[in-house]
Amino acid sequence: MVKSSTRQWLAVCLLVFASLISGYYSFFLNPPRLLTQENNVAKWEERMKPVLLALPTSVHEVGYISDNESSAIIQEYMLTKYALVPVVVRQGVKHEWIVGNFTQPGFEKILDKKISTSYTIKKFGAGIYLIQRVLP
Repeated sequence: MVKSSTRQWLAVCLLVFASLISGYYSFFLNPPRLLTQENNVAKWEERMKPVLLALPTSVHEVGYISDNESSAIIQEYMLTKYALVPVVVRQGVKHEWIVGNFTQPGFEKILDKKISTSYTIKKFGAGIYLIQRVLP
């Protein structure tokens, strides 16, 4: 008969082993596609630099919206968070300033549906927009 403490120790070891295998697979065998392509982090940072410069210095937090929920868009959200430091980027449209990452034409319909007030849009190219909500 195996003691309770031995079973707990084996369970913890199994959990640690499974976590290590999962981490190894995720990082080395199947890394995020966007991050493994040549200089994409630096390219994304260059793409976001005009957005950062266009934001008023008083802005410390912005929203983020996209028209696609694929894994590449999630990676682009993470890269946007990195590129806009020290500004905090949060998903959603509850902030006065919002970074838009749109891949399809007609994204204004999405904005009209999600933003209840009027807004202005500044285009930066490659599907990147800076949206300013008009606050009541």
